[in-house]
Amino acid sequence: MNQRRPDSGSPGDSSAPGSRRARGSHPAREQQRDSQRTRVYEAEHAVMRIFDRSDNYPLLQIAGSTITIPVERKFASVDNVQIYCDAFLALRWVRETWPRAQVPVVVRRRSGQQAAHYERAAATIAVPGHVNASAWAMRELVVLHELAHHLAPAGEQTHGPEFVGRLVHIVGEIIGPEAQLMLRVTMSDMGARVG
Repeated sequence: MNQRRPDSGSPGDSSAPGSRRARGSHPAREQQRDSQRTRVYEAEHAVMRIFDRSDNYPLLQIAGSTITIPVERKFASVDNVQIYCDAFLALRWVRETWPRAQVPVVVRRRSGQQAAHYERAAATIAVPGHVNASAWAMRELVVLHELAHHLAPAGEQTHGPEFVGRLVHIVGEIIGPEAQLMLRVTMSDMGARVG
């Protein structure tokens, strides 16, 4: 299960409240398999904050360039997320680039507000909906993150360089090259390797 948390704490820390580790799992092996998880989430949260403030600060200086921050879509319902995912997976370039795009994804509402995640065996994206005026996961960057998991070949490191490279590529094609630059530079700044 690939979880995204809205806080910038240590999402992989099994001592964190509400965290669960699979029975028989070993923390050192988990860290080895998903060593970039915290860096990836921190970079994404930084980019989300930029998007969130773009109404007041529409320009950003990054990597020697001044860019106009693009629009990040927000979703009103889980049904809207499903429509978006179906449309994304139907794009010709997506189907030609990643064989797993042929597998449909199911989007469901996730109970709780702590994380969105992807379930590979069921090809399911679970997102918290609107709860108490909060809908942190009902946004394009979170959904693209989960779709990047869906497109991963079997056995790929969960948040490894290949995953990050795929996510950065998808963000560039879907949200735009400005968002791609923001995410690539922020990933690099956080120490996440991009494949």
